[in-house]
Amino acid sequence: MNKKTIIFLLSLLLVLPLSAAPISFYGGKTSVSLEDGNRTVTLTGGAGVSSESIELTSDRIFIYGEDYRYVRCTGNVSVTDNEREISLVGSNVFYDRLEKLLLSDGWVEMEDKKNQARISGARIEYNEGTSEIIIQMRASISQETEKGLLKCSADIITYNADSQILTLSGQASVTWGEDAYRASEISVNIKTEEIELSGSITGEING
Repeated sequence: MNKKTIIFLLSLLLVLPLSAAPISFYGGKTSVSLEDGNRTVTLTGGAGVSSESIELTSDRIFIYGEDYRYVRCTGNVSVTDNEREISLVGSNVFYDRLEKLLLSDGWVEMEDKKNQARISGARIEYNEGTSEIIIQMRASISQETEKGLLKCSADIITYNADSQILTLSGQASVTWGEDAYRASEISVNIKTEEIELSGSITGEING
Protein backbone atom coordinates (compact mmCIF):
# COMPACT_ATOMS: atom_id res chain seq x y z
CA MET A 1 0.00 0.00 0.00
CA ASN A 2 1.53 3.38 -0.99
CA LYS A 3 1.72 6.48 1.20
CA LYS A 4 -1.07 8.37 -0.62
CA THR A 5 -3.50 5.48 -0.16
CA ILE A 6 -2.71 5.25 3.56
CA ILE A 7 -3.30 8.99 4.09
CA PHE A 8 -6.57 8.84 2.14
CA LEU A 9 -7.75 5.82 4.12
CA LEU A 10 -7.03 7.44 7.47
CA SER A 11 -8.88 10.59 6.44
CA LEU A 12 -11.94 8.50 5.58
CA LEU A 13 -11.96 6.41 8.72
CA LEU A 14 -10.81 8.81 11.40
CA VAL A 15 -12.70 11.96 10.34
CA LEU A 16 -16.23 10.77 9.59
CA PRO A 17 -19.48 12.73 9.32
CA LEU A 18 -21.65 13.14 12.43
CA SER A 19 -23.93 10.31 11.28
CA ALA A 20 -21.25 7.79 12.27
CA ALA A 21 -18.85 7.76 15.21
CA PRO A 22 -15.09 7.80 14.61
CA ILE A 23 -13.54 4.41 14.01
CA SER A 24 -9.95 3.21 14.46
CA PHE A 25 -8.39 -0.04 13.25
CA TYR A 26 -5.23 -2.14 13.07
CA GLY A 27 -4.10 -5.32 11.34
CA GLY A 28 -1.05 -7.15 10.04
CA LYS A 29 -2.27 -6.65 6.47
CA THR A 30 -4.70 -4.12 5.00
CA SER A 31 -6.27 -3.84 1.57
CA VAL A 32 -8.43 -0.95 0.37
CA SER A 33 -10.98 -0.67 -2.44
CA LEU A 34 -11.63 2.97 -3.42
CA GLU A 35 -14.23 2.20 -6.10
CA ASP A 36 -17.13 4.68 -5.90
CA GLY A 37 -20.10 3.10 -4.16
CA ASN A 38 -18.01 0.14 -3.02
CA ARG A 39 -15.33 1.51 -0.73
CA THR A 40 -14.14 -1.31 1.49
CA VAL A 41 -11.34 -1.85 3.98
CA THR A 42 -10.19 -5.43 4.59
CA LEU A 43 -8.02 -6.22 7.62
CA THR A 44 -6.24 -9.53 8.31
CA GLY A 45 -3.46 -10.76 10.54
CA GLY A 46 -4.53 -9.93 14.10
CA ALA A 47 -7.16 -7.44 12.97
CA GLY A 48 -8.98 -5.10 15.32
CA VAL A 49 -11.53 -2.28 15.19
CA SER A 50 -12.67 0.22 17.84
CA SER A 51 -15.80 2.38 17.62
CA GLU A 52 -16.98 4.24 20.73
CA SER A 53 -17.24 1.63 23.52
CA ILE A 54 -17.13 -1.38 21.17
CA GLU A 55 -13.90 -3.25 20.41
CA LEU A 56 -13.76 -6.12 17.89
CA THR A 57 -10.88 -8.46 17.05
CA SER A 58 -10.92 -11.23 14.47
CA ASP A 59 -8.89 -13.17 11.89
CA ARG A 60 -10.52 -11.10 9.14
CA ILE A 61 -12.48 -7.83 9.32
CA PHE A 62 -14.37 -6.00 6.54
CA ILE A 63 -15.38 -2.33 6.99
CA TYR A 64 -17.83 -1.06 4.36
CA GLY A 65 -21.00 0.91 3.57
CA GLU A 66 -21.75 4.61 3.68
CA ASP A 67 -19.55 6.33 6.30
CA TYR A 68 -18.04 2.86 6.83
CA ARG A 69 -21.16 2.01 8.79
CA TYR A 70 -20.83 -1.79 8.72
CA VAL A 71 -18.21 -4.09 10.23
CA ARG A 72 -18.13 -7.83 9.50
CA CYS A 73 -15.78 -10.17 11.36
CA THR A 74 -15.01 -13.80 10.51
CA GLY A 75 -12.86 -16.28 12.39
CA ASN A 76 -12.01 -16.22 16.12
CA VAL A 77 -14.14 -13.17 16.81
CA SER A 78 -13.99 -11.38 20.14
CA VAL A 79 -16.22 -8.42 20.99
CA THR A 80 -16.12 -6.22 24.10
CA ASP A 81 -18.52 -3.46 25.11
CA ASN A 82 -16.34 -1.65 27.62
CA GLU A 83 -19.09 0.69 28.85
CA ARG A 84 -21.57 -2.07 29.68
CA GLU A 85 -18.99 -4.76 30.60
CA ILE A 86 -20.45 -7.20 28.07
CA SER A 87 -18.25 -9.46 25.92
CA LEU A 88 -18.68 -12.34 23.49
CA VAL A 89 -16.67 -14.81 21.46
CA GLY A 90 -17.86 -16.45 18.25
CA SER A 91 -16.97 -17.20 14.65
CA ASN A 92 -19.04 -14.70 12.64
CA VAL A 93 -20.17 -11.23 13.76
CA PHE A 94 -21.88 -8.35 11.95
CA TYR A 95 -21.98 -4.88 13.55
CA ASP A 96 -24.04 -1.88 12.43
CA ARG A 97 -22.28 1.15 13.95
CA LEU A 98 -25.15 3.56 13.27
CA GLU A 99 -27.95 1.37 14.67
CA LYS A 100 -25.61 0.05 17.40
CA LEU A 101 -26.79 -3.46 16.60
CA LEU A 102 -24.62 -6.57 16.72
CA LEU A 103 -25.58 -9.93 15.17
CA SER A 104 -23.71 -13.20 15.49
CA ASP A 105 -24.45 -16.46 13.66
CA GLY A 106 -22.86 -19.71 14.76
CA TRP A 107 -22.22 -20.79 18.34
CA VAL A 108 -21.62 -17.84 20.67
CA GLU A 109 -20.51 -17.54 24.28
CA MET A 110 -21.38 -14.22 25.93
CA GLU A 111 -20.71 -12.72 29.37
CA ASP A 112 -22.37 -9.86 31.24
CA LYS A 113 -19.75 -9.21 33.91
CA LYS A 114 -21.73 -6.47 35.66
CA ASN A 115 -24.60 -8.89 36.41
CA GLN A 116 -22.52 -12.09 36.63
CA ALA A 117 -24.45 -13.66 33.76
CA ARG A 118 -23.22 -16.16 31.17
CA ILE A 119 -25.13 -16.55 27.90
CA SER A 120 -24.84 -18.99 25.00
CA GLY A 121 -26.71 -19.88 21.83
CA ALA A 122 -26.43 -20.51 18.09
CA ARG A 123 -27.57 -16.98 17.19
CA ILE A 124 -27.37 -13.79 19.25
CA GLU A 125 -28.63 -10.26 18.62
CA TYR A 126 -27.32 -7.51 20.89
CA ASN A 127 -28.76 -3.99 20.91
CA GLU A 128 -26.37 -1.53 22.58
CA GLY A 129 -28.97 1.20 22.94
CA THR A 130 -31.53 -0.90 24.82
CA SER A 131 -29.09 -3.37 26.43
CA GLU A 132 -31.36 -6.13 25.09
CA ILE A 133 -29.94 -9.50 24.05
CA ILE A 134 -31.93 -12.07 22.04
CA ILE A 135 -30.57 -15.62 22.05
CA GLN A 136 -31.90 -18.31 19.70
CA MET A 137 -31.37 -22.05 19.13
CA ARG A 138 -30.18 -23.96 22.21
CA ALA A 139 -30.37 -20.68 24.10
CA SER A 140 -29.21 -20.71 27.70
CA ILE A 141 -28.30 -18.24 30.42
CA SER A 142 -26.99 -18.67 33.95
CA GLN A 143 -26.63 -15.95 36.55
CA GLU A 144 -25.58 -15.68 40.17
CA THR A 145 -28.35 -14.02 42.22
CA GLU A 146 -29.12 -13.44 45.89
CA LYS A 147 -31.61 -16.32 45.74
CA GLY A 148 -28.98 -18.67 44.30
CA LEU A 149 -27.88 -19.78 40.85
CA LEU A 150 -30.44 -19.05 38.12
CA LYS A 151 -30.26 -21.33 35.06
CA CYS A 152 -32.55 -20.86 32.06
CA SER A 153 -32.92 -22.60 28.70
CA ALA A 154 -35.40 -22.24 25.83
CA ASP A 155 -35.72 -22.04 22.06
CA ILE A 156 -35.58 -18.24 22.36
CA ILE A 157 -34.48 -16.11 25.32
CA THR A 158 -34.74 -12.32 25.54
CA TYR A 159 -32.54 -10.81 28.24
CA ASN A 160 -32.35 -7.16 29.27
CA ALA A 161 -29.12 -6.39 31.10
CA ASP A 162 -30.52 -3.14 32.57
CA SER A 163 -33.98 -4.19 33.77
CA GLN A 164 -32.87 -7.76 34.58
CA ILE A 165 -36.00 -9.20 32.97
CA LEU A 166 -35.87 -12.51 31.08
CA THR A 167 -38.47 -13.85 28.65
CA LEU A 168 -38.24 -17.52 27.58
CA SER A 169 -40.26 -18.96 24.68
CA GLY A 170 -40.48 -22.58 23.50
CA GLN A 171 -39.53 -25.51 25.75
CA ALA A 172 -38.72 -23.06 28.51
CA SER A 173 -36.96 -24.33 31.61
CA VAL A 174 -35.85 -22.46 34.75
CA THR A 175 -34.05 -23.65 37.85
CA TRP A 176 -33.50 -21.07 40.59
CA GLY A 177 -31.78 -22.27 43.69
CA GLU A 178 -33.67 -25.47 44.61
CA ASP A 179 -36.82 -24.59 42.64
CA ALA A 180 -37.56 -25.78 39.09
CA TYR A 181 -40.12 -24.71 36.48
CA ARG A 182 -41.07 -25.82 32.95
CA ALA A 183 -43.60 -24.20 30.60
CA SER A 184 -44.18 -23.06 27.03
CA GLU A 185 -43.33 -19.50 28.08
CA ILE A 186 -41.69 -18.15 31.23
CA SER A 187 -40.97 -14.57 32.32
CA VAL A 188 -38.44 -13.91 35.10
CA ASN A 189 -37.88 -10.59 36.88
CA ILE A 190 -34.58 -11.10 38.69
CA LYS A 191 -34.79 -7.84 40.66
CA THR A 192 -38.24 -8.56 42.14
CA GLU A 193 -37.76 -12.38 42.14
CA GLU A 194 -41.05 -12.87 40.28
CA ILE A 195 -41.78 -15.66 37.80
CA GLU A 196 -44.75 -15.94 35.41
CA LEU A 197 -45.49 -19.17 33.52
CA SER A 198 -47.96 -20.02 30.75
CA GLY A 199 -48.71 -23.19 28.74
CA SER A 200 -47.96 -26.80 29.81
CA ILE A 201 -46.76 -25.77 33.26
CA THR A 202 -44.89 -28.06 35.64
CA GLY A 203 -42.78 -27.13 38.64
CA GLU A 204 -41.15 -28.11 41.91
CA ILE A 205 -40.77 -25.73 44.84
CA ASN A 206 -38.68 -26.57 47.90
CA GLY A 207 -39.12 -24.88 51.26
